Amino acid sequence: MDPLAAPANWNDQTGETALVVRGDGSRLSIPHHSAPGESQKRFHRLRVNPAERLQVQVFGPEIPVGATAIVTALDGGQLEGAQGKQFFEFAIAADKKVPFTFTAGQTPGLHRVVIRFGNQERLFKFWVGPELPVIVRTPKATVQP
Repeated sequence: MDPLAAPANWNDQTGETALVVRGDGSRLSIPHHSAPGESQKRFHRLRVNPAERLQVQVFGPEIPVGATAIVTALDGGQLEGAQGKQFFEFAIAADKKVPFTFTAGQTPGLHRVVIRFGNQERLFKFWVGPELPVIVRTPKATVQP
């Protein structure tokens, strides 16, 4: 079985999905948090280990068949197939899948990967290190005279 195969219940009407196979072999789906019709889709941040290898595949109805996809590692880490560069490109096949394999860097912090095709972008945020704390902001109290 292909670890990056789309779930059996997925079709073009299901929406765009990113599947990730982590270094330990576990498989998960990452949703994006973008409004319908936005040209940039931002996927939820994923905490990863230093030097963890991630196999990622994005598929969905808005991915244009035949377009050139450019995959770029913005903040370090390494893309397989980039031959020492921080990017590689390929034509999107009829299955509308955009695969890449990324090895996170050793340095703690944010490691972003962006996929561009035409005027569209897909942004992934991989966080190396401990999970960031959630900061809850409370409204300031107002003093009534």
